Amino acid sequence: MSGAPSTVSYTEAAFATDDVDMWMATAKMYIPIIPEKAPGKMAGSLGLALTGFTGQNLRTYLPAPPMIHSLQSYDRDGAGTSADFHAPVATGGWGQLAFYWTDTVWSGFYYAQTQVNLSQARKGTVPASGIERAQHYIANLVYDPNPAIRLGLEYSYITTHYGANSAGLKNEGAANIVHFGASYFF
Repeated sequence: MSGAPSTVSYTEAAFATDDVDMWMATAKMYIPIIPEKAPGKMAGSLGLALTGFTGQNLRTYLPAPPMIHSLQSYDRDGAGTSADFHAPVATGGWGQLAFYWTDTVWSGFYYAQTQVNLSQARKGTVPASGIERAQHYIANLVYDPNPAIRLGLEYSYITTHYGANSAGLKNEGAANIVHFGASYFF
């Protein structure tokens, strides 16, 4: 195993920011392409929201498994005895185009991508479920019949590229997902 990084050993040094760099930069913006006509008069309005980020050691910011498996810090010397821990850099973002069909019915159209910069050595040790790249395409239809109730129907298409290649398995996958949601706001 000499020369190849080992999987993370769960010691304090592997998670302490004194030993592993942790940083993040993010930018967000909203562009009202067709603004609302008056407060609460949303019909015909169109907006674009954008967010981008990059950072290192983001395991506390990005979702739990499987994304976190790619973000775990690891001992670069591979022996598990030094304190030469490193965490990969992740970069990504999303965009949402929101259009109000009426004052109470709107749709969101989203694209999102996250890329984890895994070294070739780390790809060999990341768990099989560790994600290297994920892309999301999402469209939804939301109905707000009153201020306390929201109903929604959403379709998601997600593609994923995994950092490791388990014996006999592909390191890519795709999912088609349909969600229905109902929210009550107190």
